[in-house]
This record gives sequence, structure tokens and C-alpha cells, in this order.
Amino acid sequence: TVFRAVLDTLLAASAWMPLVIAFDLGFSACEAMAHRAVLGAGRHAIPWSRFLRSSFVYFCVMVVAPLGRTGAEVARAATFAPYVGAGRAAAAAANVQGSVFLANLVISIPCWIAVVLTVGLGHPLAWLLAINGIGTGLLGALVLMIVRRSRIGSRLGARFPRLAAIGADLDAAVLAPRRDLWTAT
Repeated sequence: TVFRAVLDTLLAASAWMPLVIAFDLGFSACEAMAHRAVLGAGRHAIPWSRFLRSSFVYFCVMVVAPLGRTGAEVARAATFAPYVGAGRAAAAAANVQGSVFLANLVISIPCWIAVVLTVGLGHPLAWLLAINGIGTGLLGALVLMIVRRSRIGSRLGARFPRLAAIGADLDAAVLAPRRDLWTAT
């Protein structure tokens, strides 16, 4: 049965679970610090307890709830908004999205090299890794370009006057310094 096959696989891989958990925690920590990097100077206003709590909420929404990464970014932005403003929190979420895609490209390169050295260039896994790296790299560049050039905050402020202040803050914050984007990536 399928249940038995899954159980057998889990039992066979159980010795690797501490390493898998450690890598998953490392990924979550790196992603949280990436988010902190693009929050700008206001990041110091967020208490560490709130920052840690937002990371747990982010993980739960991304993994447990069927909302994915976008829903998780909204949840994290909502927890940061009282400290840095809604515009800056939303801008950081958008910048992190682009940075995570670019980071996927960066990590895909050594993975691709390892796969090519192990199973060869013609193996489907090598091609899938190449497609993943190139695709996420292009998507990351596109997200950052759209986010940084769209002036969506101004458009929101013009359409909804109550959002004018948030929109201006969003447009200013979305232009995070490139060094912060590199740090996040």
C-alpha cells in the first residue's frame, strides 16, 4: 500500500532527519535575516521577541496554511507594520520575494555542478536544476525591477486617498539600497 511505502521511506531516512531539520531551521533563519536586512533603518525598532514571533508565524503560514510564501510575507509584514509602518513592511516583503528568487539561482549553481559531476550533463536532474536556476534568477530580477519601478504606492494613494501616506512610504522604502538587497540574497 501507499501508506506502507511512505512509512518504509520515512524509516529508512530517519537517520537523516536531524540534518534535514537543521537545514530547514538554517533556511528559516537566513530568510528572517534577509527580511531584516531590507527593512531599512527602522529594523532596530522591532523588538527581537516580535521578530522571532513573526518568523514562527511566517513558517506556519507558509508550510501549514495553504497560503504559501505570499501569504507568509503578508503575515510577517502585518507583524512589522506597527514598528516600521505598513509601507516599509510591505516594501520589505516585496524585496525579500525578489531576493529569495535570486538566492535560489545562487544555490542552484553549486547544486548543478555537483549533479553534473555525479550523474553527467545529460541527466534530466542536471537540466531541471539549470532550468530552475535560470527561471528563478529571471523571476527574481523581474520582481525586483517591477517592485522598484512601478511606483505602486503613488498609484494606490491617487486611487485611495486614505492610503496616500502609506503609498509614499511604500515607494520610498521599496528602493532599498542595493547592498541591503545583496545581503538579503
